[in-house]
Amino acid sequence: MKVVTTQMNRRSPIFRMVFATLALPLIGLTMGCATLPGDSGPDMRAPGPENGYIPNSIGIVPPGRAYVETSVEAARGPEDQSFRRFPVLVRTGLSENLEARVVVGAYRNDESAADRESGSGPLSLGGKYRISKGRGTALTPAWGVEVDLVVPGVFDEPYDGSIASGVTLNFDHTLSPSTLLSWNAGVLVPEDSEGDFFAQGFFTAAFAGFVSRNIQLYVDGTLNFPSDGPGTDPAALLGAGGYFYLGNRVVIWAAYDFGLTSVSPDGTAKLGISLAF
Repeated sequence: MKVVTTQMNRRSPIFRMVFATLALPLIGLTMGCATLPGDSGPDMRAPGPENGYIPNSIGIVPPGRAYVETSVEAARGPEDQSFRRFPVLVRTGLSENLEARVVVGAYRNDESAADRESGSGPLSLGGKYRISKGRGTALTPAWGVEVDLVVPGVFDEPYDGSIASGVTLNFDHTLSPSTLLSWNAGVLVPEDSEGDFFAQGFFTAAFAGFVSRNIQLYVDGTLNFPSDGPGTDPAALLGAGGYFYLGNRVVIWAAYDFGLTSVSPDGTAKLGISLAF
């Protein structure tokens, strides 16, 4: 998932990292934190965080509430390449079935045998609409659509391989009161190494289950094809992780995914936190 743009901004990467880390969540909180009549308060379990397992759920943040989610992500390979990311996701409920989303690659660091780059990634604006809540059974999933659009030129060097414009169909199958199958299928529009845009299909899935009220474990995977323009091999990951709920407002989580093909990262480690307001 790559987006490469050429517009630059001369402010320091540290300035942009601080701005993205602080200003965007504050904007989201301003939009989403007004208490509505009958609002019982924030509850991270409904609908749950998104920055853990790979697919996004179709769960919608309740109107008048906001989630702020961030993580540290590190990966290595192939060809001695490595990267570190610090993305920030702000989700705000607009109605029972509509959610506004802001994503920014607040900081990134890419290294290879020949080069090293650091800076801030692009800004992405989007929304998620739930078309059906389903019937709470495995064969009748809740489902909807998510649209994300990258806005280039906002930060130092608007490039972050974890953010791309695209359209996604999201599905949630309730297998039991404590287990869930989530999967996504969609199209991204990244840019290849020659500066040309292309359509990239992808599929992601996760099986998650609560082993106690405050601990949810999962396995997840993704398949992106093609991985770097037409005619290349697909990238695929398979891994596992867990959510640890600290009350209703805070979740911390960790995950590790293994690369399955020659063009995939050898491994991707993630550690994050999600906050409900």
